[in-house]
Amino acid sequence: MKCSLYFVALLAVILWFTISGNVAADDSEGASGEAGKDTGETAGAGQGLPTPGAGGIGDPAGFIGFTLEELLRQFGAPLSVYAVRGLEEWQDDVVFVYNEADFYVYKDRVWQLGLKSAYGIKTGDSRSSAMLAMQGPVEQSASSYVQCSLQNKPWNTKLRVNFDRAGLVSIIFVYRSDF
Repeated sequence: MKCSLYFVALLAVILWFTISGNVAADDSEGASGEAGKDTGETAGAGQGLPTPGAGGIGDPAGFIGFTLEELLRQFGAPLSVYAVRGLEEWQDDVVFVYNEADFYVYKDRVWQLGLKSAYGIKTGDSRSSAMLAMQGPVEQSASSYVQCSLQNKPWNTKLRVNFDRAGLVSIIFVYRSDF
């Protein structure tokens, strides 16, 4: 428990310094406004990184591999941050919660997203509706979820759809499966 709390506290300090450092850099240019000028580009623009769309975040798999800096530049400060304990210590994650998604971070990179909607599936959908929308062959590993590999992504990426006891979608995960 001490390790997780320490990790969350450390991330909170890093987040605070990152945000306050960006504000200081933006203010340092004075009247010219060049450093703080909004060019409309996102972190890593030109590198194929996703940008928020009118209906959400675009392709969620594009956020896999984001650094903390890219995540903060894209979405700003999170609504909340919490730790998720894995079965083993190396499986602990820190989760950055935004309206758009929950971003699971290990070390300094996003490896998983928790979503309310993605790829034509949304929470509350029926199992059959979700399976029809899934891309590629569906793996039914358990009655509580189904998953499939997402093709043409920069990482080995999977889409996992969890169901509640009534058989309705409860949460959607997009994750790096080789992690």
